[in-house]
Amino acid sequence: MFTARLAFAAALGLLAFVLFGGGISAILASLTHLFGIDIPSDLYEHIWASIGLFVAPLFGLGQTPRVFDEEPGGHEHDMMQRGMRALGDFAAVPLLIIYAVILHLYVAKIIVTGEVPQGQIGWLVLTYGSCIVAVLLLTKPFLDTARAPTRFFVRFWPLFLLVPLFLLFYALSLRVDAFGWTVQRYFLGLFGLVMLVLVVLQLVPRARGDIRMIAGIPVLALLAGSFGPQALSTGRCRRSVSDFWRSSGANQRTCKRRQRRLPSCVI
Repeated sequence: MFTARLAFAAALGLLAFVLFGGGISAILASLTHLFGIDIPSDLYEHIWASIGLFVAPLFGLGQTPRVFDEEPGGHEHDMMQRGMRALGDFAAVPLLIIYAVILHLYVAKIIVTGEVPQGQIGWLVLTYGSCIVAVLLLTKPFLDTARAPTRFFVRFWPLFLLVPLFLLFYALSLRVDAFGWTVQRYFLGLFGLVMLVLVVLQLVPRARGDIRMIAGIPVLALLAGSFGPQALSTGRCRRSVSDFWRSSGANQRTCKRRQRRLPSCVI
């Protein structure tokens, strides 16, 4: 039991390292891309080093067992629930709220200044929406015992997603009108459509907060989307390559027949 709890504590510390480091780095990168704020590259290194040396070990030590001879007695579920609740309450949800505030401020900037969204906005919204789905799956099992900010975010997450989705569709329409469709833009549009469907489903009482739909619909959409332009482009590439080799082989045979018909002085 001690070894299992120690392994869980190490995994929790590693997950906290990724969440805090990736979340803070994404926030700083969004400030650079959206508002032009220059962030020194050394700051990222200091952040990752501080999290790796202090924050992540603190999360891991909080789950380290105090005694060595503890026997399994049904406390494993409570242990995992406390650890994952701590990640949701103190890492994932606060970082997502800050990220949502930044995206909403950028939309306000577009309305005030009339500035056209930059090319990175689609990937920023994609990261934000994916993190929302992950946080919903993470916090739903212990929502009754979660802190007030976490319960507030899980309850009203569709409202946090409406403005970023509007920003995504607006930026995507500008890019498609200017440069046309690509595979990347196709999947960004598919992602926005899936998130919009999840938001609309929250209006249905029976589907509201159902994590099975929140987890299943994106997977089904990704499987269905794999038969779209990406598969079509791959098929076209394969057909083009086969046509090229067939034409090359035909040209070689034609040249050989012509060489046999020509006189030796011409060759």
